[in-house]
Amino acid sequence: MTACPSQFPLGYVLSATLLVALLWHPGARAHRDHGVWTEVLWAETHFEITHQLHLADALPLLEALDANAAIDSLEGQAMIALHVAETFSLEAESAKGSVETIGAEIDDDFLFIYQEWYGQKPHGEPRVSLTALDLIYGATRATIHYQVDGRNDLLHLNQGAPKTQDGLAGGHGVR
Repeated sequence: MTACPSQFPLGYVLSATLLVALLWHPGARAHRDHGVWTEVLWAETHFEITHQLHLADALPLLEALDANAAIDSLEGQAMIALHVAETFSLEAESAKGSVETIGAEIDDDFLFIYQEWYGQKPHGEPRVSLTALDLIYGATRATIHYQVDGRNDLLHLNQGAPKTQDGLAGGHGVR
């Protein structure tokens, strides 16, 4: 039996149908925002700070800092960690402190940067700034999860809004 030129084998029809269905799915067209997720947690005598960058953001950031550095090298991770340290600040009127960068590591599709903030425990609204990805992107987002005592807040810093946010009033708080 010969097939007519207008007929396609069933396998081609099923493959084409599956491809169209996959491309039609909203997840196939989803766009991941460029941003940094930061955890700021009080640990008895200091804040433990963890910044999380997707590797898709960390790679162009490293290239902008030094085109010859590799993301999986200690040098490359240190360059990004130092850049984040320069572009992140945490201050409170009730307490002055200083941030110390501890290290960085890649886990799965993310680069984690670890810092500690030493000083008195803040009792008032913090002043937070994070502009790490502004070097490479026009539209970035930073989400800060801030926990101290009974306070458990999220602060969203967006491009177009002031980069330095007084307190957490602009974010979504959970208490």
